[in-house]
Amino acid sequence: MTTENIPEPTLEQLEFMNRQHRKDLRLLSHMSDAQFHVFRKNISIGVFDDMSKAEAYEILMSMLALNQHLIEVAKAKQKGKN
Repeated sequence: MTTENIPEPTLEQLEFMNRQHRKDLRLLSHMSDAQFHVFRKNISIGVFDDMSKAEAYEILMSMLALNQHLIEVAKAKQKGKN
C-alpha cells in the first residue's frame, strides 16, 4: 500500500480528534487503575485488552503530539492556498 491511496484528513477532522484525545487524557488522569480496566475500551485509541493505564497515557500523548503537528501542517497548507 502506498501513501497515495491514503486520504488526507481535513483540518476539521484533525481538530475533532485533538479535542477527543485531550478529553481522553483528562479522563485517564482522574481514573484509578480499576476504573481504567473497565473503561479502556471506550478511549479513542481503540481496544487493547492488555494495555496498562500508563501505556494508554503514553500512546495518547504521542497521538496528541502527532495530531498537533498535522494540524500545523494543514494550517500552513491552507495559508499557502490563500
